[in-house]
Amino acid sequence: MTEERRKEIALLVVEARMAEDGIPNVVAHRRDTSLAATATGIEVGEMREFFESCFPSALTKILGKKTTISN
Repeated sequence: MTEERRKEIALLVVEARMAEDGIPNVVAHRRDTSLAATATGIEVGEMREFFESCFPSALTKILGKKTTISN
């Protein structure tokens, strides 16, 4: 398996989890990203940016394909 495919799968897993569990509120989001950053050694700001980049796709999965989400 290529590194690129591993990254694709990881992103799909994160997005599916967000769609299943729902988008966290601000307090939970800060806590979860801080914990994930500490556990992985990734900078907190970068971890938050990653999770926030997953929100549009997760919202589309939660609300359905007909909903348009833009930044």
